[in-house]
Amino acid sequence: MKFASALLVGLLLGSTAQARTPQTVDPDWPMVPTTHAAAPPAPEATPAGKTVAAAAGSTVATPAPLTPAEKFVTISAPPAAEDEPYIDEEELLPTPLPSKLLFNRLRNSFALPDAADPSIQKELDWYMKHPSYLQRVFQRSERYLFHIVSEVEARGIPMEIALLPVVESAYNPYAYSPGRAAGLWQFIPASGARMGLKQNWWQDQRRDVVASTSAALDYLQKLNAMFGGDWLLTIAAYNTGEMAVQRAIEKNRRVGLPTTFWALPLPQETRAYVPRLLAIRTLLMDPESRGLRLPPIADAPYFRRVDTGGQFDLRVAAEYAKVTPEELHALNPGFHRWATDPEGPHRLYVPVQVADSFAVTVATLNPAQRLSVAAHRVSTGETLASIAHDYKTAVEALRAMNPTQPAKPRPGAVLRVPVDPGSPLRSGLVIEGDVASVGAMPSGPGGPNLTAEAAPQEAPRISNPPPKPERPARVPSELHYRVQAGDTLYSVSRRFEVSVADLKRWNGLKSNKLRPGQKLLVRTRAAA
Repeated sequence: MKFASALLVGLLLGSTAQARTPQTVDPDWPMVPTTHAAAPPAPEATPAGKTVAAAAGSTVATPAPLTPAEKFVTISAPPAAEDEPYIDEEELLPTPLPSKLLFNRLRNSFALPDAADPSIQKELDWYMKHPSYLQRVFQRSERYLFHIVSEVEARGIPMEIALLPVVESAYNPYAYSPGRAAGLWQFIPASGARMGLKQNWWQDQRRDVVASTSAALDYLQKLNAMFGGDWLLTIAAYNTGEMAVQRAIEKNRRVGLPTTFWALPLPQETRAYVPRLLAIRTLLMDPESRGLRLPPIADAPYFRRVDTGGQFDLRVAAEYAKVTPEELHALNPGFHRWATDPEGPHRLYVPVQVADSFAVTVATLNPAQRLSVAAHRVSTGETLASIAHDYKTAVEALRAMNPTQPAKPRPGAVLRVPVDPGSPLRSGLVIEGDVASVGAMPSGPGGPNLTAEAAPQEAPRISNPPPKPERPARVPSELHYRVQAGDTLYSVSRRFEVSVADLKRWNGLKSNKLRPGQKLLVRTRAAA
């Protein structure tokens, strides 16, 4: 009866039902594939000659319920009804508009000074000729904008600052610039490290929405104090660096010229950057009269933090939270592996509607139910690199999960090996250096020069680079890698974290071509 009634509702609503597919991901996000509806892939065969304990999970539609006694768990599908698909009839009904709209709160707190410079009108003209662009950008911002508006408001700074990610990244946390800037706020690696954003093999907090927002606002407030409370100079310095703005001010002072933003001899990019933000502010003050239709974003939290207490497989967490893997990763874009960082911070952000139930579930789970792992018995001649290759993982992952094991594992030792359960999420993760640059969008005179719907501007620079973290003493080791079909020098260099130039030098290669079966000498660096 439940299925029949749901089907009848669907037939009556027609196109409305199709438009209300829950938990989809904006197709403008090329880094998040919408493949969660595809059939799960067949499990891979166990590597020959390896001893694996209870690593495989069920791929049937109705897996057996989990029990705390299970040692190794791989979840491949969420629980389903006995023999008919579950249809939530409420999901088929039109969603009413929220009672409070976030854009009303945002525009009521604008505080930057008005200006009538022609450069603002040029930027405004471009946006008015491309109204669909900002519509898509603000649709993409729905997950994050309430949090950023709340943080800006709590600090008492101009609300226009909440619009900076529009200019920086088009509100795409996966935006990655040719200058290696990443995330909503486009931090380069050095400035991200200086502001305390963790960057390692497991995660890059430059893409973490909460962490990067806090770091960006800290940095902007520091700049604002440096420039005597002038927010236009502050925003210019965020784009081009505080020293560049300071030099321009000193140059004008020497010749008796004004030192306001509009009078400074700054780079052309920065001279367009501030007007672009002011043009967006102008549009939001009266969007309808200028042909812009804003999405009805509710003035309410979209996500909440849940403390997880340890490392968590992202696909497994998504199924426990009853959201798609894509939705979970869109709220936790700082992770660029299939699981969270084993060293923390141990937290996940989930939609507010599921936060309470997810937190209750997490509290009942043992570590084996949070992470898909296999037990591997080391054979004679095996190394961490060869084991990592067989399981399609990385040496760093093995070290993190086996902290008491020596750098060269002894035969007979049992290692915990992370197992990616075939999640479609993995192919969509952004790993630094893996993202190809895309051609710029067309732009008119004074219009934005935007890359792939994400306008990556020059990232904020900090004049003093951060000190390099101390590392334990390391000694080189060598191994021979047999080239597989589809391997390239670049993919091999990424696997062992060496450079392409070193691979070519170690193997006397004159070209970048590899052939299957070819052996490559690789000099890894194992911790002493």
